[in-house]
Amino acid sequence: MLAINQIKTATLCRLALFMLFMMGFKQIASSQAVYDNLRLKWRNFLVSYSSPSSYDTSNVGSYWRNMKKNSDRTYLWSEWNFSPSDPNSGEITNSYARLNSMALAWAIPSSPLYHNYLLKTDIIGAMEWLYQNHYNINVTHPDHDSNATLNWWDYQIGTPLEINDLVTIFYDSMTTTQKSNYLDVVHHFTPDFKQRYSSEDSNSVFTMANRVWVSSVIALRGILVKDSTRIRYASDSLASVFTYASSKDGFYQDGSFIQHQQFAYTGGYGASLMSILADELYLLKGSVFQVNHPNVVNVYKWVYDSFAPIMYRGGLMSMTMGREISWPVHEEIKQGRRLTEAVSLLADIAPISDTLKLRRIVKRWALDQGNPGKYSNRYQPFINKALNYSTIKPDSSYETSYDQFSGMDRALQRHPKYALLGYQCWVWLDRQTQRHA
Repeated sequence: MLAINQIKTATLCRLALFMLFMMGFKQIASSQAVYDNLRLKWRNFLVSYSSPSSYDTSNVGSYWRNMKKNSDRTYLWSEWNFSPSDPNSGEITNSYARLNSMALAWAIPSSPLYHNYLLKTDIIGAMEWLYQNHYNINVTHPDHDSNATLNWWDYQIGTPLEINDLVTIFYDSMTTTQKSNYLDVVHHFTPDFKQRYSSEDSNSVFTMANRVWVSSVIALRGILVKDSTRIRYASDSLASVFTYASSKDGFYQDGSFIQHQQFAYTGGYGASLMSILADELYLLKGSVFQVNHPNVVNVYKWVYDSFAPIMYRGGLMSMTMGREISWPVHEEIKQGRRLTEAVSLLADIAPISDTLKLRRIVKRWALDQGNPGKYSNRYQPFINKALNYSTIKPDSSYETSYDQFSGMDRALQRHPKYALLGYQCWVWLDRQTQRHA
């Protein structure tokens, strides 16, 4: 009898140990699934294409044909030749961005190049060439002050954004070593929120639009390497972005937006901030990493108070673009479309009390902009949620209004037939006196 009881006890112990092992295994599998689900959510967003017509690959075909593929190449495309005598960091970002366009043509099911093996091989081969020759952990961060063509933005933001998306698309096609190498270099250049403009500016940190860009880089890389600490670090960093400012950079209660400490930038950096922030909030929504800061609701207030007043006939007013007023890629209507895309995404994750109001605004802007085919494929389904329902009426609450954006020295008068945005000269002069006193 004693022997039988011992056998029963041993059997129960083994069963208990097995159950504990399986519980631990399930917990590990469940935690891994969190990262995989977020990665797949982002991938599906990137490759979204809802048009009934096949994906246009005419540009991609040209990129592919003209790309250097020989083993002794010194550049990928002749327009960015990585000349040792004239180095330019933009060539790195632009090369990765072009590879990203090619990657979409490979990944979108309706594309004639969908899952083309040779295209995939050439893209990943080009990524490896860039890694080996121009963007790896042995490259030191250049001093932007000593060489303005080696721009910190490319190293810390522009190129990392492109690499994260490329690894997302080709995650199952890359070797473990390739993924590790490419994502390690992203961490090498963007480990935190410190500005690395120059050796004299090493202690300052990124604010507002630049901070959101960096947060996005760190968060997506954290998802790809399955590191919860990095993801939370990225999302927690947004707290200062959501808080209203009373001086220098940030959104102001009066609707102003300042970047670089003193410049009116609602239609420039502000639009960029909203675009990247909407993406990150959408990606993390519904996961254990969802951004739950109490001030995140301010994002919707910014749409009503800061952006809607300066969106006129589908374009963001130039006098809120700072230096970006001179950039052809940031003309009023293009920036207007970019913001429309962001707000359409925000409407999808907003509290119910804001969803309808945001979609009415999106519908107003989209109708004013015309030609819905000009929106990025990934945002079109969200814009359609406003456009395709007759019960959603286009917003008209901003047609006649007057706003004073004292925080950025601007005043706006709107009427159905015109809009006047000008300087508040008396405030501007007073501030200039203080700055130069």
